[in-house]
Amino acid sequence: NIVGSPNENYAREILELHTFGVNNGYIHEDIVQAARCFTGWSIRKGKFYFNPRYHDYGEKYLPSLSLYIPPGGGFIDGIMVIDALVDSRNCAEYIAWKLCQLFIGDDPPANAVTAAATTFHNTNGDIKQVLNTIFNHPRFRTDQNYRQNKVKTPLEFMTSVVRVTESTPAFHGMDFYLEKMGMELFEYPFPTGFEEAGDFWINTNSLLFRWNFVHLVTSNRGDSSSPSMKIADFINSRGLTTSDEVMSLLEGLTTHNRQHASVNSLLEDYLTNQDPGNFSVTPETIDQEIRHTFSLFMRLPEFNRQ
Repeated sequence: NIVGSPNENYAREILELHTFGVNNGYIHEDIVQAARCFTGWSIRKGKFYFNPRYHDYGEKYLPSLSLYIPPGGGFIDGIMVIDALVDSRNCAEYIAWKLCQLFIGDDPPANAVTAAATTFHNTNGDIKQVLNTIFNHPRFRTDQNYRQNKVKTPLEFMTSVVRVTESTPAFHGMDFYLEKMGMELFEYPFPTGFEEAGDFWINTNSLLFRWNFVHLVTSNRGDSSSPSMKIADFINSRGLTTSDEVMSLLEGLTTHNRQHASVNSLLEDYLTNQDPGNFSVTPETIDQEIRHTFSLFMRLPEFNRQ
């Protein structure tokens, strides 16, 4: 990014991705002028480096921010732009919306966003205080419409599976499924980053690969190239003996008993072959019925949500 031929990419991404959002209170001239302010900004040996020879020392004006930058500044020009952006209400609202989308819902409630934005603006962007506002807001704490309404990303889902099954992780066996579900790590082609909204992650194809990954983990009996669950140790270490104890454990680990009663009844029938009175925890039932019932629990909608 050099004087006379400024590169607008960095300025555009600061505005679009990190402070204001797309089409939110700025015009192209703001990008042009901000790019001039960032001339000379670079990297050397992995660290930030300002090259004064490449900087545009002329005066600049960002109309949407009413920001005038006098001539002869240098490195400080870019800092003035960033400070002005962060101090704006637009930035507070955008950051607040992003955080509320992450923690409350894909379409976060306006009053929660406003409260978080006000905290951001009043605390000079103190993220800890913003999060405190969000986590103590009634829409986060008590509104049932925002309970378990967000879908896990593929990485979150696969991490959940490995965690609840206490499997030995094996990334080389997991990267295939991440790619098939559209979340190939460090390979996303756009600067916006992976989507947060759930409808991007759930479709017939990706759901099939979620189920296949669950099957891979629960059916793996020791192949180190993929996540491996030691189901016998998993059950025996907990001293389970009855179907009620098994169901209680699996519910607690996966759905937290949020599934419909009719679904729960079907799962119990599957576990016990419709004969709970004669069910017992044996090496055979651990390897077959319990293993497969665990797999079914992790395919339920409740486990696919955060």
